[in-house]
Amino acid sequence: MSTETIEAPKKNAAWKSYAIGFLFWLPLLSGVVSRFKKSSQWFGDYGAVACAAEKWLQGGQIYNRELDCPNVHEVVYVYHPAIAQVFSYPLSVLGQQGMFWAYAALFALSVTALIWLMIGRGAKKTRKRSSRFAAFMTGSAIYWGNIAVIFHALIGVVAVGLRKRPSLLVLAIALAALVKPLFLTFAAVFVLAPWPFWRRALYTLAVVVLGAAPSLYFLQYGGELATQWRDLISYFVYVDRPGAAFFGWLDLIGQPIDTPAAAIAYLGFAAIMCVAGLIIVEGLNLDGEARTLLGLSLGIILIPRLMSQDFWLLGPGLATLAVALLDRHARAGKAFSLALLSICVFALLANMADFADLGVPLAVFALALTFIAAAGFVLTQSSLGAILGSFWRGAPTEASPHASA
Repeated sequence: MSTETIEAPKKNAAWKSYAIGFLFWLPLLSGVVSRFKKSSQWFGDYGAVACAAEKWLQGGQIYNRELDCPNVHEVVYVYHPAIAQVFSYPLSVLGQQGMFWAYAALFALSVTALIWLMIGRGAKKTRKRSSRFAAFMTGSAIYWGNIAVIFHALIGVVAVGLRKRPSLLVLAIALAALVKPLFLTFAAVFVLAPWPFWRRALYTLAVVVLGAAPSLYFLQYGGELATQWRDLISYFVYVDRPGAAFFGWLDLIGQPIDTPAAAIAYLGFAAIMCVAGLIIVEGLNLDGEARTLLGLSLGIILIPRLMSQDFWLLGPGLATLAVALLDRHARAGKAFSLALLSICVFALLANMADFADLGVPLAVFALALTFIAAAGFVLTQSSLGAILGSFWRGAPTEASPHASA
């Protein structure tokens, strides 16, 4: 048989693989193309921040549902006032037009970094699986210019690229939590780290304290401005768009979100997911990078108000878990991979067929159940004592629990 006849099937298989992978990016790509065709304005979320910064410079009101600035495509500003303050200085120097292009460049760099994290690094079989999770995103993940994308990129790059500098990740998550306090869920990276219990607890506590303190202090002592912020947050989180994760699930079944019972239920859900993550990483004895990626994915699922722009880091950890299961337990790995593929296909159909408000929350719920099921399987194949020992003392594969911080 000639070399040509051997290479031809390989090339065809590679072409088919890329074509299938491309399908999962269609909701995002078609949304962006549609935005270009309609000549609609871009970066509405940036516009809210820029307009709030302009109002701050003028001494005006920043928490206003009718926020309006000349030549700015703005929406309602919902972030901590410190963000508007920080933006106000470069805005005073560059002006709205210059600031827009500076932000666009930073946003483009962030999207590039996130695409690299999804499909530009790691083994080919991991990248292929990770790429499927693009199905959860729509074009708004790019054209809305949400500031969350920049912080997802910062957290992802620091977590993976500077894994031996966990203190930098603490600062990155704390900074992101200043913008969106719900990003504290990325503390899951430290929960799953291959360290002794005391070190995991120390870093997790540091993230929670540093990340939550500015918002809690402002809500307590910010006076009327804090009241305005609280009212806007309550409306957009609990009423307008509860998202595709825990808050969205409650909304689908008609349960109130802004109640003590809902908060307790969320804490229970988060605890179950973190325990499941611990069983997986300790039972499979995953290495440091795999734990980091899985912690990022878990952090995404734990965001109670999950939006389209928040799915960038969902795939790498779950894809890594699928490959790890395939390597250690082939049948279970195939079942887990098939489940993930089915969920991604369902999310793809939901976004393309315009039933995302129902379909995507159900897909995320299915991901959570699949994750818990994987933990249940790992538990049946492992020693509970060994899992608890690794959690308490640290993973035996880690060279030193005292790596540079």
